[in-house]
Amino acid sequence: MAITFVTPREMGKLSRIKRVANAEIKKSTIPEIEEVLKAKKESLYACVGEIISEKDFSVYSEMAAELSVESDPVEVIAALLRHVYDDEFDKETYRKIRNNMGSNDRRDRNGRNDRNGRSDRNDRNDRNDRNGRNDRNGRQTLDNQTRLFIGMGKKDDLDAKKLLAIVNKEAKVPGRKIKDIKIMNEFSFMTVPYSEAEDIIHALNATRKGGRPLVEKAKN
Repeated sequence: MAITFVTPREMGKLSRIKRVANAEIKKSTIPEIEEVLKAKKESLYACVGEIISEKDFSVYSEMAAELSVESDPVEVIAALLRHVYDDEFDKETYRKIRNNMGSNDRRDRNGRNDRNGRSDRNDRNDRNDRNGRNDRNGRQTLDNQTRLFIGMGKKDDLDAKKLLAIVNKEAKVPGRKIKDIKIMNEFSFMTVPYSEAEDIIHALNATRKGGRPLVEKAKN
C-alpha cells in the first residue's frame, strides 16, 4: 500500500493517474496529531522491547553505565531520545505542519495564477523543496541539512564535546541539532539544519580576525 498527500490543485493530475493506471485510489483524511504520536510511540516501544529481549545492545552497555553514573537514568534516556528524534514527538511540530497546510489550501483556492504570478514561483519553490534545497553556491542540501567545514581539529585540542560547547556559546545553537561530527587532525566537519547554518558561520567566524574563515559550507 502506498500513501501520498495531494493538494486541491493536484486532484486533476491524480485523476489522470487513476485513469491511466486503472487503479483504485481511496481518499482519506489526515490523522489527528494524537493518533500520529501514539503510532510512533508504539513503534518505538516495540523496537526497544525487541532489542532488549534479544540482548542486542552490549556494545552500548558501558556507555549507558557511564552516563547513568553522572545523571539520572530517566534523564539520560530522555536526552538520548531528544538527540535521536529531535522534535519528532513534539505536538507543536505537527501543529505547525497543519497550519502550513491550511495556508497552502487557502492559496490553492485562490487559483493557480494570481496577477503577480506568485503561485508559479511557489510551484517552483515547492519542487526545489521536494528535491532538496539549493544554497547560494548551488550546492544541494537534502532534508534541510547542510555540511559545515571547521578549520580546527585534534591538533587544536578540539573534540566533539568542545565543538558543541563552542557552537552553543557563540551561535546559541543546541547540541541536539548538530549531527555527524567528524574531528580530523587539522579540520572537522558537522551537519546542521540549513536554517541554523548561516548563524553558526557568522557567529564563529566573528571570533577569528583575518585569514581564512573558521567555518564555511563544505565543498562537494
